[in-house]
Amino acid sequence: MGCSLCCGKKEVSDAERNRLFALDRFTDVDIYSRKTSLINASDLMKPLVSLELALDFIIPKIDSHYIEKAKNSCHFPSEHGLTHDESAAIYVYTLRLDEYCVYDRLNQSLRSENQSQITPWLMYLTLLKSALDKLPNVTKPIWRGMHDHIRILKEMNPDIMWCTMSSASTTYAAIQDYLGSDATLLRIDSITGKNAMGYTTSVFDEVLLWPGTRLHMDGAPVMMADGSYVVCLVEMANCPSPLSYIEKPFERNSTKASIKKHSPLQSTLHCSSVLSTYSLLPIRLSGKRLPTVSNEKHFFCPFPGHYYSSVLQFSIT
Repeated sequence: MGCSLCCGKKEVSDAERNRLFALDRFTDVDIYSRKTSLINASDLMKPLVSLELALDFIIPKIDSHYIEKAKNSCHFPSEHGLTHDESAAIYVYTLRLDEYCVYDRLNQSLRSENQSQITPWLMYLTLLKSALDKLPNVTKPIWRGMHDHIRILKEMNPDIMWCTMSSASTTYAAIQDYLGSDATLLRIDSITGKNAMGYTTSVFDEVLLWPGTRLHMDGAPVMMADGSYVVCLVEMANCPSPLSYIEKPFERNSTKASIKKHSPLQSTLHCSSVLSTYSLLPIRLSGKRLPTVSNEKHFFCPFPGHYYSSVLQFSIT
């Protein structure tokens, strides 16, 4: 996707451009995984330099106007201890440029098989990594999306590595609206994603995932009522135990009061408008057990705070 949204002919406000550009990042997903990353720790042992110097090696040159804009507009002073150049390094990554987007060109190099294309970026990546290391980790579900690649996902190895810098949102609604009915939403159980809220140009709560993030596809894709899909991914640092498509009964001594107090359970009606009644997500064999209410069967719902019941297994053929 890249900067196609940045340079369109239709005149839109800067706020709308930033919104669309963020959605572009959220949906710029690597379909095919690579086994190894072109970046390793030793590559990032460079001295920390100014943003101007860090981007000086990039050809064609990044216009100094955008570096100046990043420094003037970035979140600084920073309550997380980022220097001015570190904060600007995050901002310029998400800044819409007229012709050359930093994020687009950086990820193009990261997707390449040629180490020489990465070398000019190492000073900038060192500065960017230093900035992100100071931000808090996001340890809750985050969302990305892509146009209907469900058939490709079916054939993929369940262990995935994203070789690019990746952006995600803490909510899915805007991504789903942006992609339309052929969307495939990716729900990611994040561990090392960095909360960059306030440091990017995005109006959304943006989470940044470092190149080389390893993920595990947590069960089969789930079909939604509108024909779109949800795929659950878990960072490999906390890869789940084997899964089984079975119902999990509640503890026998559970009560409605304890369910309300300690569980995000809601009625089936809360999910019926968005989830197909012929959908099923895998339920883990370990961890908390789900309660049995009446004689209904309850399964995990990919949307935080919901479970849904009386569903049948759906297989993609």
